[in-house]
Amino acid sequence: MIDDLIARLRGEYYRVKLRLTSGGRVQIGRGFKCYAPLDVGGTGRIVLGDDVTVRRDAWGSRGTSLQTMYTPDASIEIGSGVMLLKGAVVGKRAVVRPGSVIMRPTAPGVTLSGFPARPETPEK
Repeated sequence: MIDDLIARLRGEYYRVKLRLTSGGRVQIGRGFKCYAPLDVGGTGRIVLGDDVTVRRDAWGSRGTSLQTMYTPDASIEIGSGVMLLKGAVVGKRAVVRPGSVIMRPTAPGVTLSGFPARPETPEK
């Protein structure tokens, strides 16, 4: 219970900090929970939907939970209710559908969904 409270406070801290320091490039929705330190860098645009959760690994590592490096032309969109686990790296121009769980690095320009998140295949 105390971990959830700390995660919500840390999430609100990052939400306010990145809103003030990113020049509008990073947008984080309501209910953001961050159980581990978050590192966001680069010059592109990141949008996190409502109720996104960033978690550390199962062993409680204190290392950076998510590091998203991107270029000015990058745009990363992460839908509501997504969970990003330790080792998650979202590629530039990627879209993560609501409710997905990202567990490892993803390729640039893909649309991901599911648990664990996998690239969607285009319908024919």
